[in-house]
Amino acid sequence: MEFITNFFFGIPRITDFVIVFSACFFLRQIGHRFSILNKFWKQLPGELIRAPGHWSKDEIAMLIESCRLLHANLSDILKSFSYAYGPILVFFLLFLFIDMAYSMFIILYLNIPMTPAIFVLAQNSLFIIVLLKQATWTFNLKRKIISFLRLCQIADLPEEIRIQLQFFMKQVSCYKNNELAASGTFKYNLKLILSIAVALVKCFSTMIQMKSQERFLSWVNITSDYVEQDKNKTINP
Repeated sequence: MEFITNFFFGIPRITDFVIVFSACFFLRQIGHRFSILNKFWKQLPGELIRAPGHWSKDEIAMLIESCRLLHANLSDILKSFSYAYGPILVFFLLFLFIDMAYSMFIILYLNIPMTPAIFVLAQNSLFIIVLLKQATWTFNLKRKIISFLRLCQIADLPEEIRIQLQFFMKQVSCYKNNELAASGTFKYNLKLILSIAVALVKCFSTMIQMKSQERFLSWVNITSDYVEQDKNKTINP
């Protein structure tokens, strides 16, 4: 049992790798589909006007409707992913933050090798950056279609095309807030990295300021004794 626990939760944290890899894999797949949709939209005639011998207004209207329905399906998939992974990533990022704070505590106060603590800091930072960068990339591709729609001057378009564009714009506004979020508390994007970094800096400075407090020093001694006892048990079971 101890071997299984160390394998999944000890360094190099196989469980963390699985969570980050699976989340990035699904986000990548959804993002590629949004990218294909954006490339397909660019194949439409310029300004969505009928091209003699190539595109009729009915064909353009049908293609816009296909893009609209595909965008709605992809947005629903992204929403389902948010419901499934959103709460998981809340606790995942929370545990990563606690782990990084404890690693800084080890570096500052405990007389044990600092290499594992530095490794944990680097690995957790990499996990956070990769995960949030992937989420931001996917949602930027999802919102890119909005810029294409805003460039369309619907006043000069045929009625069939204008109706489809109006449907599309209303649909995009409805799906605008469907992003990967922590149960509606905050969104997973690159801005969250700054919030985590600020919280870690505050935690680090607080640890340094507490160095002169007797209660804090006694807690440090208790933690150090516990780590030494656990180390002795590992060496001499």
